[in-house]
Amino acid sequence: MPKGSTRARQNAADFLSVEQAAQRLSVSKRTVHRMIERGDLGVMRTGRVFRIPIAELDRLVSKATHDAAAIKRARVDGRKRTTKTTKPAPRKTTRR
Repeated sequence: MPKGSTRARQNAADFLSVEQAAQRLSVSKRTVHRMIERGDLGVMRTGRVFRIPIAELDRLVSKATHDAAAIKRARVDGRKRTTKTTKPAPRKTTRR
């Protein structure tokens, strides 16, 4: 067996297809494509085939988890103040 083929096989195991990434993230394949288009998800492209590094998926999930935790902390700490929406006053109608 050539020396480089084992390394190539190990490297191939470090990447996922768009479908596999969608399954891991519990989203549709189209959503994964949108993430790629926006630049939220780094990919390797070979011809028309996208390969997503597992480390890139881990980074995305970690960032999302961190952002969600920061938002939750902000709400608990009272740093994020939301304006209360009130219903508009009912219109006064005159009877004719």
